Amino acid sequence: MPGQHVDEKSIADSKRKRYTTERTLRNGISVVFRPIECSDQAIFKEFFKSLSSVSVHYRFLEIIKELPNETVERYCDLDYNHEMAIVALPKDESKIVAVTRLMVYRKGRKGEFALVADAWQGFGLGAELLGDIIKIAKDYGLEELGSVVSNDNVRIIGLAKKFGLKVKSSDGDTLEMALKLM
Repeated sequence: MPGQHVDEKSIADSKRKRYTTERTLRNGISVVFRPIECSDQAIFKEFFKSLSSVSVHYRFLEIIKELPNETVERYCDLDYNHEMAIVALPKDESKIVAVTRLMVYRKGRKGEFALVADAWQGFGLGAELLGDIIKIAKDYGLEELGSVVSNDNVRIIGLAKKFGLKVKSSDGDTLEMALKLM
């Protein structure tokens, strides 16, 4: 329906505006945080190629050499009712240096997040993105936010604990992290 398309575009425009910010990291570099866009497919592919095999394993819990085009397209074309992805780009550059993604599950009550960064670790970027995704999850009205991570991903586990996420063993290789939002 023509009216429905306008509503989806209006929602997308509103969320893009609401979730676009610029902040300065500990290394003094200004970074723009904004929702990912369809036009980001090429730079998202480059970002993925720049990740170490360790970072890929931490994000996907397996080694993936290359993302299929269909996956890249799906990651960059958001359904704002069920997901959000925030990318971090150094100001005045067309280069993604980190991304966080929120997926809404269970009739909108529970969300899962993922966080990926590599060369930019240690500058506060992960904390900025995790703070953003928690705020967005609250905006979506979620009751809980969680993630499953590799048990050797000490950086994200430490960061999650700083933000109040509870961490518990899932199986021998993974941990479940959860934060009650309500």
